[in-house]
Amino acid sequence: MGWYVLDKYYKSSDKAPAYTTALLLHPMRRKKYIDLNWDPSWCGPALKAAREIWAKYKDLPLEENVGDKVDDSRELSEFDKLAQELDVTEDDNEDEFEKFVTASPHKITCSPLQWWCKEEQRLEYPRLHKMAIDILSIPPMSDEAERVFSGVRRTISWDRARLGAWIVEMTELLGNWNKNDLIRVLHVLAGEDDEVINLSATGGNDIDIFDCDNSSE
Repeated sequence: MGWYVLDKYYKSSDKAPAYTTALLLHPMRRKKYIDLNWDPSWCGPALKAAREIWAKYKDLPLEENVGDKVDDSRELSEFDKLAQELDVTEDDNEDEFEKFVTASPHKITCSPLQWWCKEEQRLEYPRLHKMAIDILSIPPMSDEAERVFSGVRRTISWDRARLGAWIVEMTELLGNWNKNDLIRVLHVLAGEDDEVINLSATGGNDIDIFDCDNSSE
């Protein structure tokens, strides 16, 4: 019975290929994790969906680094000519996605997103690292309203149960504005006069939270 329920939800993951793709792009998981832990009937559709996402990235033009540019007009020295003759490197035409997911998993000491943001990953997987950052930066729950609702429950802890609706609303608004770096100067009510509090040395947007309707207090 348990496997029947799990099978139902694993098949539902086909509708959200970002889940499987994130699993494949995890340095500690990759394709080996799926091969060892998933039913074979789940693997085919999941890998196909991930490859369809990769198809949108695999032909992106590569960024040219300033440090990699070579002045073709400069005459090569004898040392440069010798270096070219001894060069045994070849252009790596291997598919970046297949190269990564089929490699052996290894431990990391940071999050998968942080790992992919490192310079060495950008150099080794110039296109795949873009896809990895896009996929791994997707919030686990994409519904912003649901995230706010959960955050409000943490704001109204048991020892704050008597907070009024207006105070809770203002607290959540301020938290959201601060998170999105929208607050620079804030007018805070102090007695009969407004006191101006600078929240950053640079100044910026001037927001008066007391223009809001507080009739619900």
